[in-house]
Amino acid sequence: MLLKTIMAALAATSLLLSGSVLAGSKVVLTSMLQGGVLDASSYLEEGQIANEGVAMFKPVLHPSGEYVYGFGMGGVGKIDLNSYQVSLVFDRSVYSGYRELLVHPNGELLYIVGDFGIDVVDTIAYNTVATIEMPGIKQAAISRDGGQLYINQTAGPQRFIKLNSMTLAVEEEVNFSGKNTISYTFENGMPLDSSGNYAVVYAEGSTIRGINTSTYELLPVINTSSEVSQLLLVGDAIYMNDQSNIIKVYGIADGVLRATIDVGYEVVGGMAYDEEHQIVHVAGFEPSEGSVSSIDVNSYLIINTGVAYSQVTGMVIKPSAVDLALQIQRMTPFVVQCSNDTTGQVVTFAPKEGETVYNCEANGLIVAAGDQVTVAARGNAQ
Repeated sequence: MLLKTIMAALAATSLLLSGSVLAGSKVVLTSMLQGGVLDASSYLEEGQIANEGVAMFKPVLHPSGEYVYGFGMGGVGKIDLNSYQVSLVFDRSVYSGYRELLVHPNGELLYIVGDFGIDVVDTIAYNTVATIEMPGIKQAAISRDGGQLYINQTAGPQRFIKLNSMTLAVEEEVNFSGKNTISYTFENGMPLDSSGNYAVVYAEGSTIRGINTSTYELLPVINTSSEVSQLLLVGDAIYMNDQSNIIKVYGIADGVLRATIDVGYEVVGGMAYDEEHQIVHVAGFEPSEGSVSSIDVNSYLIINTGVAYSQVTGMVIKPSAVDLALQIQRMTPFVVQCSNDTTGQVVTFAPKEGETVYNCEANGLIVAAGDQVTVAARGNAQ
C-alpha cells in the first residue's frame, strides 16, 4: 500500500477523502504457451492470459496497472489485466531487431527501440509521433520521472546517451572508446535502479560494469566468474544470473559479492522487483511445470516458492492498487492540486463539469511506495 499523507484546509466546507484499496501486488508472467497473473504473496493463480502469440516478450506494465504491452510474433500486443485477453495493437513487423519496449510514466507514450532507432507511439490511437534514426542500440531505459531516455549505442562510437524523452534530443553522452565496449543485449533490458542513480551499461562474458547516471562516472568492473544471462538492479545491488539455479548479488559501486542464492531451478524466465514490498521475484523456463520464487532484498533469503507456468518469457509486477481521490462536499472547486512531496512533482487540474471525485494519479501524478503526497482544493463554499 502506498503511504500517503493527505492535507487539506478549506473554510466553511466539508472534505471527505476517499481511497479504494484492492488486493496486494501481482506477478504477471508471459509465456511461449500459457501466461497468467499470480498473487505476489501466495503465488495463487488469479487469471490465465489467453496467449495468441502476440504479447510474449519484453513485457512492460502501463502505469494504470490495467495493461501490459509486449513484443510478439506480429508486432506489439497488449494484455488486458481485467479480462486477461491479448490483442495486437499495431504491426511493426517491417522493423527488424527489436531491442526494448518502454512506456512513459504518464502512460501516454510507447517507445519502440530496435536496430532502426526509436519510434515514439501514442497509446490512444497508436500513431507514431516521433522517430529518431540511431542504429546499433543495445539497451534502453526511461527514468522514473519520465524526463530522460537512456540508451547504449554500439554502431560507430560506443556510447551511453541520455535523451530528452519528449523531443529525443541528445542531452549527455559518454564515449566508451578505449574502455569496455557494450556488446551484450540484456534479456530484461538495461538495468536502471528505481531511484535513477545507477545503470548497468556493460556486460561481456563474466564481467559487468555500471555507470552513475548523475555524474556519468564509470564504476568498477565486476567479475562474476560465470557468463551473464540476466541482470536486475535494486538500488545499488545487482542481481545476476547465468541461466543456472544460482543468483549472485553484487554492489554496483564496489563490486563486492554480497550474497549467493540457490533457488533450486534455472532462472531463465525473468527477474522483477516489487519495490512496494522489497521483494525480488524470479521465474524459471522449464519445458513442463515452471517455478517462481520471492527473495527478500534485506536478508537475501528465499521466503516463498510456488508453481508457475512453463516456458516463461517475461515478468512484470503490478503494484497494489490504491486510488488517491479527493471527494468534496458543500463546495464547488475550480482547482485541485496534488503534490508528490517526495519527488517534488506537482499536478494542478480543473475539475470537469459534473465531476465529484478527483483522482490525482489519473491526472498525471506519479507516486510510489513511501511517497508523501499533499492534496488541496480551492473553490466556492455552497
